[in-house]
Amino acid sequence: MRRNRQVIRMVSLMLGLLRGDRLTVPALAQTHHVRKETIYRDLRALEDLGFPITGDIHGYKSRPRLREGYQAKLMPIPFTIPELAAICFSATLTEHLTGTALHGALQEAIAKIRSHVPTASLPLLDAASTVFGSFKKGYKDYRPHAETLGRLVQVMMESRRCEVTYQSPHRAEPSRFVMDPYKLFEFGGSLYCFAYVPRHDQVITLAIDRIRMLRPTDETFAVSPNFSFERLRDQAFGVVGGEPMTVRIQFRQDQVPYVKERIWHPTQTFEDLPNGDTIMTFRAGGEFEIVRWILGWGSAATVLEPASLAEGIRIEYRVALGEDSQRLLT
Repeated sequence: MRRNRQVIRMVSLMLGLLRGDRLTVPALAQTHHVRKETIYRDLRALEDLGFPITGDIHGYKSRPRLREGYQAKLMPIPFTIPELAAICFSATLTEHLTGTALHGALQEAIAKIRSHVPTASLPLLDAASTVFGSFKKGYKDYRPHAETLGRLVQVMMESRRCEVTYQSPHRAEPSRFVMDPYKLFEFGGSLYCFAYVPRHDQVITLAIDRIRMLRPTDETFAVSPNFSFERLRDQAFGVVGGEPMTVRIQFRQDQVPYVKERIWHPTQTFEDLPNGDTIMTFRAGGEFEIVRWILGWGSAATVLEPASLAEGIRIEYRVALGEDSQRLLT
């Protein structure tokens, strides 16, 4: 019976606040035959549920009301401190997408959250917004592609087939084709899309900033049951696909801690050597990106296999030293 009275009292409080009734704690205590301290506890419980309750101009809640402009059709959901922190942190991860719908919509969502969190949580939300920062470099500016990105997200959610004009960096003229956009993802500060091309019966990787035109059609599509985002992601070393190969690289002792502290590929394993070096082994495709990654380690990395990859690295170094690249490639 005591719990029932508490539920009835809190529902009555909630409805009165939503209606904008002129409530006072003494009158509420008299109506529900409880002490004023009990009403204050009920108000704190409603704040914990997400109702932004304020008081008079001095902040006293003897005349409780909802914060001006607050409207709720459903019971608000309270956020924990870790949840608020995670939301603010995610906003920093999209700062390189400033000017696009993805970043703008997230900022609008955070603004809506501010209007629904309890008053006591606002300082925590403000603090969480100031403790995170973005440190991305080498990313692409998507402001010129904001319209394309927004349209792509919409057609993907609607499962609509598209006509695309795409400018590959290795082609003089753009190519035109029909595609079914399957999955949008981020890698290394850039946005890509796995898309199925019916003409070639193949899933390809598209860089969003290279799409020159995207026109939705009236035709819808269903994602093939044979498509696996995880398989395509894990087969490639980066985003460039290719026949997977087993790669073995020996890293010098002074660089071993830096190599081991990251997951470069889900198949990676390490074999420690007596001299302090380590041999990293993984299986992936995309030789271009593998070569570029190995070159970044300089003399600290020695390719053990495959032999074709080791030869490719040797040629890259000799060309960088100014030797005759045409002679080396023949």
